[in-house]
Amino acid sequence: LTFFISGIAGGWCGLMTSGPQTVLIGASGAVMGVLSALLIYVRSLPASPARRTITLNGLQMIIPSMIPVISGVSYGAHIGGLLAGLLCGGIICAIKRKPV
Repeated sequence: LTFFISGIAGGWCGLMTSGPQTVLIGASGAVMGVLSALLIYVRSLPASPARRTITLNGLQMIIPSMIPVISGVSYGAHIGGLLAGLLCGGIICAIKRKPV
């Protein structure tokens, strides 16, 4: 669900930040959303070496993909997916904390 929501949000943001004749293809916004949701979720877990490793690996994938170096990449889609993933991760953590 996070992948789907992030893909929709990334596609929408990509279209809003691109020209009217731009064609977008790919799932990079959705992947950014899953990674950012993972980072939010991992922060809710107890401190451990595994949590630190997951956090560092996630950041090593997110940060380079946000640096505008390669032309033809929709950074609007990356940002939109990232923000949607942060929101999804926050919702997942809130649901997890809710007593049953």
